[in-house]
Amino acid sequence: MDLIGIENEAEFFPAGALSDALEDELRQITSQWSKGNAADNPSHRLALCADPYLLSVRQVRNTDDRNRRWELRKQATYSLITALGYEYSRLSLPIAIEGQPLVPLLTRVTDAEGQDFVWILEAPLEGHGDEASDPLGVSFERNQFLEPDQEHAETDKAIEELLGDGIFDLRNGPRHVLIFGLSQIVLVDRHKWPARSVLRFDLQEIFSLKEADTLAVMACLISREARAPVQGVPIADRIEEDAQRNANAVTGSLKLTVRNAIEILGQEILTVTGGKYPSGPRKGVWIDGPELSLECLRYMYRLLFLFYAEANPRLNILDLKDPIYASGYSMEALRELESVRLRTPVEREGTYLWESLQRTLNLLYDGNGTAMRLPAVKVSLLDPGSTPILNAVNLRNEAIQKVIKQLSLKQSRRGTARISYAKLGIGQLGAVYETLISFTGVVAKQDLIELRPQTGRGAATSDEDNQEGADEDLDDADDQNLDDVGEDEEDAVSRLDKVDLLAPSYFVPRSRASEFKPDEIVFDGTDARVYEKGTFIYRLAGRDREKSASYYTPEPLARLLVKHALMERCRDMPADEILELKILEPAMGSAAFLVETTNQLADLYLERKQKETGVTIPQEDIVVEKQKRIKKRFLRFLLPLSRGGKGPASGAAVSPPSSPRLLRAR
Repeated sequence: MDLIGIENEAEFFPAGALSDALEDELRQITSQWSKGNAADNPSHRLALCADPYLLSVRQVRNTDDRNRRWELRKQATYSLITALGYEYSRLSLPIAIEGQPLVPLLTRVTDAEGQDFVWILEAPLEGHGDEASDPLGVSFERNQFLEPDQEHAETDKAIEELLGDGIFDLRNGPRHVLIFGLSQIVLVDRHKWPARSVLRFDLQEIFSLKEADTLAVMACLISREARAPVQGVPIADRIEEDAQRNANAVTGSLKLTVRNAIEILGQEILTVTGGKYPSGPRKGVWIDGPELSLECLRYMYRLLFLFYAEANPRLNILDLKDPIYASGYSMEALRELESVRLRTPVEREGTYLWESLQRTLNLLYDGNGTAMRLPAVKVSLLDPGSTPILNAVNLRNEAIQKVIKQLSLKQSRRGTARISYAKLGIGQLGAVYETLISFTGVVAKQDLIELRPQTGRGAATSDEDNQEGADEDLDDADDQNLDDVGEDEEDAVSRLDKVDLLAPSYFVPRSRASEFKPDEIVFDGTDARVYEKGTFIYRLAGRDREKSASYYTPEPLARLLVKHALMERCRDMPADEILELKILEPAMGSAAFLVETTNQLADLYLERKQKETGVTIPQEDIVVEKQKRIKKRFLRFLLPLSRGGKGPASGAAVSPPSSPRLLRAR
C-alpha cells in the first residue's frame, strides 16, 4: 500500500510497518464505515472536503488583504476539522502554567474518564510564499487568543517549543496534539515527542490525488472516530500496536533469514572446494572459518543491496522498467525461479543462478553507460577484490536457490509470503547488520555437539525487542519438524530442543559428551545434536562488539541529531549556499549520518529556494528534483567514501560540484 502524502517522520510508526499494519485493519474498518450512513464515514467526508479545501487554499494564496486571508483560512480549517469528525470552536484554556495561557485551542476531546485526549491547534497564517512552512516552526499570533491583549499570551515561542516546555509538561495534558497548518496537518504523541517523531499529512498532495487508500488511512489515523471514539479502543491505537508487532517480527525474521543464508552459502563453498582454498598463494590450505564468514556476510549484503535498490526505484540506481535489466540481470527475475523444482542432476549441479548473480554484481560495480545506463557504484561492498574465495568458485543452482528463497520468502503460521524490501527501513537493515557483525563462522574440524548457555537458552539474545519475530520463525520450523515425526517417536520428540540461532553458542567435541549432564546438552530426539566434521557453523560466539560499545546508530536517532545540527548551522543560510556545504562523517561506517544529512539538506534547499524565487514546484515534481538533482549532487561524492572505497580518505570533507540547474527561471 502506497501512502502518498503521509510522512512517517522519525519513525512515529516503525519504518515500513505502517502500511503492513494497516492493510488488514483498513479493509475491516472501511467495510464497517461503508455499511453505515455516508455522513458517519470519515473517509467519505474527507473525499467531499478535498476540492473545496484546495480552492480555499488557492484563494488564501492569491489574496493580499490579511483580514480576508484569515477569514478564508478559518473557512478552510472549519471544513477540514468537521470532515474529520471534530467540533470547531475557539476555546479558552482552563489549565495554565503560572497563570499564562499556553495555546489558543480550537478543539479539545476528552476520554471516557474526562481526561484530555486530543487537542487541536491552528498554526498561524504565514505571509505570501510561506503557506507551506512547517506548522511546528511558527509562533501563535495575539489575534488567535480570546483575549488578544492579555499581557502574558504566548506569542514568542514556536509551537515546537510549546509542546515540550508547556503542553506535555501539564499533569493533565493531552495524549495527542493535532496542529493544522494551511498545507499540512501534524500529529504529535506526548510519548513519542522526545524523539521528535510525528506524522505529517501533506494536504496539497493528498487532496490533489484523492487516492482512496490514502484518504482511508488518513481517516483511520486522525479522525475523531479513530482517535477518540465514544466507545471501544481507538482504531489508531490498534493500528500502532499491530505496526510495532509487525516491525519486531520482520526485523527478527530478517536477522534469522540472513544468518541462515550465510550458513547455506558457507557450507556450499566448503562442499565445492573440499574445504580448501581454491586459488592463490594458500591454494590447498584449509579455509579459515572467520575469513569465510566475512566473505559470506559481505555477499549477503550485496544481495540485500540489490533487493532494496530494485524495490526502491526512487534511489535511481536499478530500474526494473528497463527490459534488458529486468529480464536478464535483476534479482526479481531470479526470484521467479525460487520455487521452480530442480528435477535433474544437471539442473541441481548447474551454476546458472550463481553466474547470473556474479554478472549482475560485476556490472553494477563497473557500470554500464550504453544500453542500460547503470551507474558505477564503486563501494567496497561491491568490490570483487574483497571476496577472493567467492570469485574462485562456481556454486550450484541447488544451494543458490536456497539462498534466494531465504532472502525472498518469509515463513509464518499464515503461510509463505514474499519479503517486501520496499517496506524495510534503513534502521531495520542496520539492526540486522549490527547483530550479524558480531557473528563468526567456524569449520568443524571434528564432530561437535552444542551446549546450552548457563544463563538459559535465549537469555542472551542480541536484541530482545526483536525476539518475538525470531521466536515465531523458530516455532514454525519446529512445528514442521514435529509434523514429520511418527507416533512411535513421541518420546524422542519430547526431547527435541529448540535452538535459538541468534543466541550465543557453545560447542565441544562429540567425544566429550559424557563430561556433561543431559540438561547441559542440546538434544535432537534421543541423541545430542551433532555438527559433523566439515560443517560450517555461523553463530554468535562472544560479546566483543557490545563490550566495545560499537553500535549502529538507529535511523530515528540519526535523524534527530542531524535535524538539530542543521537547524543551528543553516539557520539563515540562503538556498544556494546550502549546496556549497561540505559534509564530514569521521566514522563512515554504514553512512547513516551521511544519508540522513543529504535527505534533510535536499528538503531544506527546496523549501528555501521556492521561498526565495517565488516558484512553487508541483508536488509530482518534488521527488524528481530531490533525487535527480540535489541528492545526486551530494551522493556522487559520498559513495566513493565508503570504507575501503576509491576516493578521498574516510573522514574527508566533501565539496559538491557546481550548482545544478534547479528551479531555473521558467
